Amino acid sequence: MGKTLVIRTSAFPTEPEGDLDLCNGQPGSAFAEWLRAGMLAKHYVCDPPIQEDYGWGFWVKKEDLTVWVAVGYVGNTGAAEDEVEWAVSSFYEVPFGFLRPVTWFNGGRGRELEHQIFQDLKILIEANPRIKIASEENG
Repeated sequence: MGKTLVIRTSAFPTEPEGDLDLCNGQPGSAFAEWLRAGMLAKHYVCDPPIQEDYGWGFWVKKEDLTVWVAVGYVGNTGAAEDEVEWAVSSFYEVPFGFLRPVTWFNGGRGRELEHQIFQDLKILIEANPRIKIASEENG
């Protein structure tokens, strides 16, 4: 299901980066790495950020569960001139779960972990005075 925070900030670069063709040069690596560093400080196990066609993201792992944290650049949507919008989401994922029957029964635990990670991301974001939360949405 997932949840998303829409935020406004000028704290991270917005220039195209990475794969300009396959991933449309979506910005967000600095924001994703900042979030990852904050999650590592909270003792989560996190993979390095990777670029997707909508932005950047990284896996957070706990035991046999994985949650995807996504960072998407939205752009200037009428906010202050120097602030742009970003979307930060967390989603419980079961990569190749159909091959491992034990993962079929982890939905409840996975959604609990997704919720906890989302709350920790929100606390991290709220602690930065350069970032404002515009909205919180259920996915």
